[in-house]
Amino acid sequence: MRYDLRNNLTQLPLGFMVEFARTGALIEADTPGGDPRARLGASIARALRRAAEQRAGRAGHRLGRLALMGDRDADSLREVSHGQKFETAPKTLADLVCEQAARTPDALAVVYQSSRLTYRDINEASNRMAHWLIERGIGSEDRVAVLLDKSADLVVTALGVAKAGAVYVPVDPTYPQDRLAFILGDCDAKLVLREPVGELPGYRADDPTDADRVRPLRPDNTAYLIYTSGTTGLPKGVAVPHRPVAEYFVWFKGEYARRRRRPAAAGRLASFDVSIAEIFGMLGCGARMVIPRPGGLNDIGYLTDLLHAEGITANAFRAVTTRTLPVAARRQPMAHVAAGAHRRRAAARRGGRQVPRHVRRAAA
Repeated sequence: MRYDLRNNLTQLPLGFMVEFARTGALIEADTPGGDPRARLGASIARALRRAAEQRAGRAGHRLGRLALMGDRDADSLREVSHGQKFETAPKTLADLVCEQAARTPDALAVVYQSSRLTYRDINEASNRMAHWLIERGIGSEDRVAVLLDKSADLVVTALGVAKAGAVYVPVDPTYPQDRLAFILGDCDAKLVLREPVGELPGYRADDPTDADRVRPLRPDNTAYLIYTSGTTGLPKGVAVPHRPVAEYFVWFKGEYARRRRRPAAAGRLASFDVSIAEIFGMLGCGARMVIPRPGGLNDIGYLTDLLHAEGITANAFRAVTTRTLPVAARRQPMAHVAAGAHRRRAAARRGGRQVPRHVRRAAA
């Protein structure tokens, strides 16, 4: 009998062969040497051996009750599943942006074509958006579907939804009508925004508090609801609370030392999960968010000029965009590149050298 894990589901070059005999069974693991997969293969082989030893002479014994791992393998699994210990005060995504705006009010926050908006500009505009939503009874756990193209208006709207305490539901307006109808029907949005709100100048520009909000906003409230691609069936909505995402952004800022001198271009569609990091993560970390013009990521001349003119040092691209990235990056080497899995290895460069693997895999 042969059980082979080389298939399109796991993408693991890991195979097992089991040969049965009257005296027992021979288990062989076929894995690349000197590779983490070799350690995985050895661990699985040990688990199979323990299962075989415990099953011997125990007909009818439930497999689920077998102790498949020894102390060493159990400790190793526990270590990699927990990661390094990191502690920070619970926060919301709105907290991160408000705090950054208070620290660097005059620093550039968003660049979009001819618009150059400071943290004060973005914070005040999103506060007005939040008060506009609150006036309409939108509060914590209420879902707001946003169907806007990538622009400064999208950033203001997303931040405003978060500050009101509502759930941000990004939806790509270019989706086919049947998919749009499904997502909008499934998410049960209390409000759907298909264009920027125009009457904001008359609203308050101060940070909303729980005294203003319809309901209190807490770190454990839902921050956003994002839908999967639906390639294996219907799109599925995934609700994510503020606390773990805000914690990740705090860690990210310290780990990669992002500052406003390290701008990041927003290359993903608004409905992808990477857009959450582009908007809330970049602005919560004090970076300058540079938004390409519509269609700009497919224009090698424009992209080259943008990377050079704005001094882009970090980016999150779709896989198709990375075909032109190595050419564009010759004039502006980038320290951090997150791209689609199929092209990330060809595109990830740091001054002509390969970027470390953990950076290449950051947002595949």
